[in-house]
Amino acid sequence: MLSRAVVRSTRAAAPKTAFRRFASTESNPKVRSAFTYAADPAAGQAYIKLEEETIAHSKETAELWKKISIFVVAPILAVTAAWIYKKESEHLAHRAAHPRKPDDELPAEYDYQNVRNSKFFWGDGDKTLFWNDKYNHKKSD
Repeated sequence: MLSRAVVRSTRAAAPKTAFRRFASTESNPKVRSAFTYAADPAAGQAYIKLEEETIAHSKETAELWKKISIFVVAPILAVTAAWIYKKESEHLAHRAAHPRKPDDELPAEYDYQNVRNSKFFWGDGDKTLFWNDKYNHKKSD
């Protein structure tokens, strides 16, 4: 209690400019104390109306993007998938018509090709991680 009395007497004795002024009712008349607020029905109704409009707009936007996804994106995906299927089947037919050459007909391997400074720690240590014997080739020594 004594400390409160000392603070009060110090504040009363000190000039008003000695203390920092906070954004309160003294410096900003638009800011009111929490105890002085009164209900404003018009502001409440405006807020409720704004929230209802926001919810309605959100629903409309969600429906728009749902329609875009179904009627625009899905057909584009289907057309793209059909086009790629056609191209890939042509490619597979071409590969079937032109099978891989045997290893003895392949061009010579040079010193700079398939350089292995150290063995891979999988398989036989000579083939890369994504090696496919059907498509990749390496003449054995």
